[in-house]
Amino acid sequence: MPYTSRTAIETRYGTSFVDYYSNEQIDAGIAAGDAEIDAYVSAHYKVPLGAVPAVLANIAIDMAIYHATPPTGAGMTEQIEKRYENARNLLSKIAKGLVNLGIAEDTPVPTADDVIITAPDRRYNRGLGL
Repeated sequence: MPYTSRTAIETRYGTSFVDYYSNEQIDAGIAAGDAEIDAYVSAHYKVPLGAVPAVLANIAIDMAIYHATPPTGAGMTEQIEKRYENARNLLSKIAKGLVNLGIAEDTPVPTADDVIITAPDRRYNRGLGL
């Protein structure tokens, strides 16, 4: 489930601003923003989330516009870049557990680098006084 939509972006930025982008650019921006949000949020929550918290919906709008905007040319403005950086900073705090989304927190998902070893207790200490 996407965290935002074209309609939500138009509500925040206005139709004339959003019309600068093609539907493909908006869709690609939303998908890229969603993937980035999932990467941060998955540190403490099971994704995809059942319901989208308002804070993530707001972040998703700014991230979608950033990802939909070509990095060169007149489209990328300082305001778009600043809002994107603010969104990433907030996501970083969510990932570290400093900001709560107000939904049930899931057990952190183990990463590929985590190693979990289980074994029965030792029967003998090999005379080492262990």
